[in-house]
Amino acid sequence: MLKPRSLCIPPERMFPFYRAGMADADFFIQLKAAQVERLASMRLRYRLAQLDDIPRIEQLVFSRYPANVAAEISPFDTYRYVRYGQVMVVEDASAAMVACAYEVGYDHPDCPSYLLRLVVREDMESRGLATLLNRLASALGYERGARARHALLDSTNQMSLYVHLNKVGSYFRDLVDVPCEGIENHYVSERPLNALTQAANVINDQAVMSLCNGAQLPYGWRLVDAQDLPTIRSLLREHGLRVVAATPPPVVKNSGYRQKLLLTELENPHPPN
Repeated sequence: MLKPRSLCIPPERMFPFYRAGMADADFFIQLKAAQVERLASMRLRYRLAQLDDIPRIEQLVFSRYPANVAAEISPFDTYRYVRYGQVMVVEDASAAMVACAYEVGYDHPDCPSYLLRLVVREDMESRGLATLLNRLASALGYERGARARHALLDSTNQMSLYVHLNKVGSYFRDLVDVPCEGIENHYVSERPLNALTQAANVINDQAVMSLCNGAQLPYGWRLVDAQDLPTIRSLLREHGLRVVAATPPPVVKNSGYRQKLLLTELENPHPPN
């Protein structure tokens, strides 16, 4: 399913290798190559983690999250994800770890690649690594047989919401109600893993900001404070809308910034004749 075209950057402009009707397999080969090339231009490289990487992965995670959040995935869990899933690490020229991403698959009709955690070292922020790792993980997931991309996103993590919604084509279809720290009030992100949902759903930030500053939204669209979860939950469940975009965070951190989310209907890329 696709976001409204008026909100999105044309896929050919976003990904120069994209062609209309391009086979999904060809697209993800090119997507992977583009991300690897960009990492090389930054003097970085990626690889799949080995078991002896676990102590450094844990150190990176605890450097970026509060202890209670970091501990939600234990070293035992990390062992299993390295051994049976896919944990990507990014290193610099001195082999220091600067980012990691956990991705696993499940026996499910969607054949999903499920993003569990993505961490970027603090001094490497604002270089696009979160977007790059998301795209690379999608390409690797497709390569290994995944045909959908799923994730749970913390409703209070402004940068994570922005990256997933605006940069990597995700949309949110629900909120988790389970009263348990770590998943309660997290957004449910689910989408098919194909060329169109990856390439054609990247948001044009200027289009979103124009809507925010305009006098009226298109009919049926809603712009809601990201923390107004009751309203968003109602729009998702009772009105069939989907969260498709977030207002970009300010360049300079602003304690008064209030992120808003845009909800619309999705479009069927293959409407019936």
